[in-house]
Amino acid sequence: MRRRIDLAVTALALLAGCGPGSAAAAMRAVRALGPVHIDAHLDEPPWHSEPATHFAGALPVPGRPASQRTEFWLAYDDSHIYLAFRCHDTDADRIRGRATRRDGAFDDDWVAVFFGPGEMAAGTVELFVNPEGVQMDALHTGQGDDVSVDFEFTAAARRYDDGWIAELAVPFTSLVPGGDAAPSMRIIAVRQIGRSGEMVLCPPLDVSRQDWLTSGPLIRFEGIAGRRRLELLPAWTAAQRTGAAPQAARASLGCDFKCDLTRDLTLNVTWRPDFGQVEANAAQVEVNRRFPVNYPEKRPFFMEGRGIFRLAAEGHPVGEAFHSRTVQSPRWGALVTGNPSPRLSLAALFVSDEVGGLARWSPPDQAERCGAQIAVARGRLALGENRLVGAFASNLETGGAHNRAGGLDADLLLTPRCRLALHALVSHTRERKVPAGQGRAGLASAAAVTLRGRHHRLEVTYGCADPGFRLACGYVSQSDLRDLCVDYGATLHPPLRWLQRVTPRLVTWRSTTWAGEPTELGADIRLDLALAGGSHLQGTRTVARERFAGRWFRRAGWQIAAASRAVGGLDLACACSRAAAIYYDPRSPRQGMRREVSASIEISPVSALSCELKIQHERFRLPAARDDLYDVTLLRGCLECRPVRSVYVRAWGEWNSAARELVTDGLISLSTRWGAILHLGHGSLLRDTAGGRASEQALFVKVAYRVRI
Repeated sequence: MRRRIDLAVTALALLAGCGPGSAAAAMRAVRALGPVHIDAHLDEPPWHSEPATHFAGALPVPGRPASQRTEFWLAYDDSHIYLAFRCHDTDADRIRGRATRRDGAFDDDWVAVFFGPGEMAAGTVELFVNPEGVQMDALHTGQGDDVSVDFEFTAAARRYDDGWIAELAVPFTSLVPGGDAAPSMRIIAVRQIGRSGEMVLCPPLDVSRQDWLTSGPLIRFEGIAGRRRLELLPAWTAAQRTGAAPQAARASLGCDFKCDLTRDLTLNVTWRPDFGQVEANAAQVEVNRRFPVNYPEKRPFFMEGRGIFRLAAEGHPVGEAFHSRTVQSPRWGALVTGNPSPRLSLAALFVSDEVGGLARWSPPDQAERCGAQIAVARGRLALGENRLVGAFASNLETGGAHNRAGGLDADLLLTPRCRLALHALVSHTRERKVPAGQGRAGLASAAAVTLRGRHHRLEVTYGCADPGFRLACGYVSQSDLRDLCVDYGATLHPPLRWLQRVTPRLVTWRSTTWAGEPTELGADIRLDLALAGGSHLQGTRTVARERFAGRWFRRAGWQIAAASRAVGGLDLACACSRAAAIYYDPRSPRQGMRREVSASIEISPVSALSCELKIQHERFRLPAARDDLYDVTLLRGCLECRPVRSVYVRAWGEWNSAARELVTDGLISLSTRWGAILHLGHGSLLRDTAGGRASEQALFVKVAYRVRI
């Protein structure tokens, strides 16, 4: 469900809205002369001024008047920006809001503020809060929304008879490193009504423009007394493992440190970090996958400043120039980010990793446990609003081997409806036992042109990587590749009450080796129906041919997916597909039939409790065969509870039939106003092996104290 905001912004990109209205002038920042308490009561003087109320629809029908009245206020002092919403609702009993984990409520009612970069070479910061005060955030950098980031801000919300109220306080240091004396930002206020999928904006904007996220009114906050930040988070961790692979109880000390080196540069350091409180990855089907499976980053240190390391036109073959999951067990890390000038953004990351090393790109017989030293640098220069150029460099040294990469990128808004994004990277790799001065060089590049009209969208992308290209610190899906893709979509609004939007889409692609030998050719035809009440129905037909291990195979089939926001805090989703597919065995590839079924149900009987159950089943059968070549089922159940704002409880279990293992994980987190943080966790692994059933259990305790100066 965390990706729902990506779907919403993608849909906005396909839609057309109304032009800017008088609300742009009505939105103004009021200076707070006294303290502002974040309690959702709106009894301070700044909230007694005239609010901005001109909200207009963006989804599902652009330009439609908002169905519910919304009031928005903006204030500031020397250290914070304060924002307040009063969300009126004529059917307040149907307001959707759950007291769940951070970034876990994008399907609820929520309000948000988008802080555009103004004159800075940065992305759009998006901060959200739902009716239960659950915080969500994302960073938009032109390549989509990254919801894994966590910005520092405070929020409170409460319901009343005719709607709900939200109040936010955002430190200037979260938006402007070091605290500029007069920062300027483009601000857009957003509200979503979860039961209907309605989304409204203030001021009303033409969301068919490429630059709509940076088209809000430019607000300048004058007379800010910049204050440097200093934050220390020492932590003590203890853990013990029992079972088949027991480990004696161990305890360790670690520390996180953050400070503003200057008005423009911020330093973030971690020493001996322990991420035991981070939720484990949800299992994915890894059987019969031609390319490596990519798991998202969840560790707090690596999510800091994450957006700046992204390159323009990332996707295929270079999925991420810096993929932090390649860092497996860091001893220490240091990250420097900042804006030395209003138009220049810089970031540098240094990490010492205990394991991994050669295993990232060496053949299996050469891989071994060894440490690695990693350095990544990134710079980005704004030539004007929505025109960015940048540079990237990375270096990994381990066991006498290295991988070095560098290159340039650009993200240019050529016209209000045409965007050009491109990057080019070179790499040099020297494996172990190779003489100094020798190694393999490689090249990768990509370009994307996007054209958007009021009801149409066309994107043409081209990516390539030669056989010698390696990116040990990044994620590269494939080398020895040239790939061309054309993606066309349209948006129709039929005059039917039960059908709000129809989105047909055609995607075609053609791939060859670096030398020009064809490897894949195909097309997807998709139809997405947005129904009244927030339900979606999607159908996809795929026709493709793929060359593998010197032979051509057919990949053709269909997929049907549906999702519904039912009443009573109930969300349902399901999908099924059937397609001719390939069994990716390099020695004996075979043509077969793959069937997939998935379903999920999420229910919140009360706002403080959320339960989710997901099942995914995949099987592959050869022609005229009675038995499946493989049959994999993943079953995952999760329960989250937040009885009060300072307590968070999470418990989940997962069964993987391919690995024949059951994994459980439980966590209780307690945070206090004065800075103390306590995490208690327990995990277990039950696995069926040839020698019988093996089990492991682990207990985890972490105590930390946050000091801010």
